[in-house]
Amino acid sequence: MFSWGKPMLLAGAGRSVITPEPGIDLGGYAGRIGPATGVHDDLFATALVFKQGKELFALVSCDLGGISYGMGQRIRQAVFHQSGIPSHRIILCATHTHSGPTLDVFHGMGKPDSAYSVILERKIAAGVVQAVKHPKPVELFAGKGRVKINVNRRSCLKIRNRKKDCPVDEEVFVLKAAAGDKTIARLVNYACHPVVLTRDNLLFSADYPGATRKVTESVLGGLTLFFPGCSGDQNPVHRGSFDTMERLGTALAGEVIKVESLLSEGKQPELRMLTRQVFLPLLPPCQEKLREILARNTILQKRSADPLQKIVAQRWIDWASFYLNISRQRPLPEEIPIAVSALFLGEVVLVSFPGEVLVEIGLKIKKKSPFKYTFLLTCADGLVGYLPTRKALQEGGYETQAYIWYNGLPFSPQAERILLANIEELLHQGKSDSSR
Repeated sequence: MFSWGKPMLLAGAGRSVITPEPGIDLGGYAGRIGPATGVHDDLFATALVFKQGKELFALVSCDLGGISYGMGQRIRQAVFHQSGIPSHRIILCATHTHSGPTLDVFHGMGKPDSAYSVILERKIAAGVVQAVKHPKPVELFAGKGRVKINVNRRSCLKIRNRKKDCPVDEEVFVLKAAAGDKTIARLVNYACHPVVLTRDNLLFSADYPGATRKVTESVLGGLTLFFPGCSGDQNPVHRGSFDTMERLGTALAGEVIKVESLLSEGKQPELRMLTRQVFLPLLPPCQEKLREILARNTILQKRSADPLQKIVAQRWIDWASFYLNISRQRPLPEEIPIAVSALFLGEVVLVSFPGEVLVEIGLKIKKKSPFKYTFLLTCADGLVGYLPTRKALQEGGYETQAYIWYNGLPFSPQAERILLANIEELLHQGKSDSSR
């Protein structure tokens, strides 16, 4: 369905292998017994680039635990210099696999390899540049389905007066770019932590998204880009083995194949992108609290016989010492800026933001979105740790304290409200602009 009223929509896809050599530390878990010993399945950086008139937009999915803001900026600048894609029109996401290399975004989870990081940045940029070279006229097809391979891990918390189970988001969103009867690429958006493989695994792997990619590309053709939804508290329903990983990834792939088989009406929408900086409030601890954390964990680190408990205690010690030293020189920050972007493609919107976002926030965004298909791309454009709900902060649990692994500060209960309000405004602005 080509329209003569606007420039033709073109698209191209590219991919780079970003698998490190064995011997590099794995990220995702504290307490690994050693570095990576081999490769189970390759890690990739896959890019889909749209061109409409003189405008260029890029979507990039990387099989990594996370990409720091600094690394992301360097990759964007490299892409801009080599392809002309403006840095603010590049959405750079990590799939959040926990079986990838540790990078500078993590603390207390192995040591980043600086030489590999340089190579990684170059390879990700090369994949995007490859996608720009031979764009073809395309139509876009969007659809959604449901698959149950996830659970809410906070359901196991013993919380007084909890009236119902914690929510789960089973929706699968698919966006296909096709040139005639040939698929260029598809986006798959689903909310589930890629943690089928546990900290005992010492092989590089993309986890279940890699299995989904393998099956969908084999059956449907084209390249598959996986983007994690609001999966901060969404875990796989089963964990532990490569067989389980393949089974869950294949189940998700099966639903993607089903959704794609029902797509019939392609469109050439006008593409637009809006980005805004949002300041989320923090709750910086006082010096007395930091000293208390330091003292308590120093004792625990010395007395505990549990190796993992000793590692966690050491991380609290390092975190508290870091912020105690800063607080002696200047006040700790009371807010953190994040970038929220929305790429509008007709009845489809792709919303990207950093962080491991709890599912309840994602469900609220989708409920209030004025668009038929709302893709939520998390772990994007930096990684600021977990973004919990106000309720989760009251209840406690891992997600409310995991900021130590990102060397960050805890969020204020007001952060959820501010994030939701800004995203809602952004979506309604985009809807209003498109109707003019």
